[in-house]
Amino acid sequence: MVENDRVFVEFNGSQVLLPRSEQVSRDKYTPGMRIYTYVKKVEDEGKGDPKVILSRKDPQLVAKLFELSTPELEDNTIEIVRIVREAGFKTKIIVASEFEEVDPAGALIGPKGIRVKSVVEELFGEKVDVINYTDNARELVAQALNPAKILDVQFDENDVAVVTVPKEDEVRAIGRSGGNVRLAEQLTGYRIRLVGVEVEAPIN
Repeated sequence: MVENDRVFVEFNGSQVLLPRSEQVSRDKYTPGMRIYTYVKKVEDEGKGDPKVILSRKDPQLVAKLFELSTPELEDNTIEIVRIVREAGFKTKIIVASEFEEVDPAGALIGPKGIRVKSVVEELFGEKVDVINYTDNARELVAQALNPAKILDVQFDENDVAVVTVPKEDEVRAIGRSGGNVRLAEQLTGYRIRLVGVEVEAPIN
């Protein structure tokens, strides 16, 4: 039920609340539709049933969606090291495994991308980037700026990652309203400075 921009969801015979502040602008709700939500908070005021607050914005919603379709997460073959999100735009995830024969990112993406596609569909088209953990800081920053092509990553005296990209890929590295580079900074913990350079076309 939708009321004053709030959504009341039926769960085990009780109504729980999905407030406007925890909704994503691209989501479209209709009566009777099935949606996945994350239990963000339970408030017990001592006046009957506790108040359950749901979220469609919380990054953990994306993590739980992957758990539904990825047995390797459930049995701890792989783990989510870090997840950051700008709801409605993009989520970035670092995954790892202690087993060398396992490709953690490949497990989340699934055969022919089927697992990540199911998550993207549930998020109404929100993009999801999955990368493998590495202790090589340069590689990690380069991966975090996906889908941009990265030419080089160096760190200055202030531990700022100076990232060189082809001029034509600069916009892709930055992302909509700076979202891609901002998420990459949150994911890696490094401040990032992009440097666009002209790249000569190969001579045939």
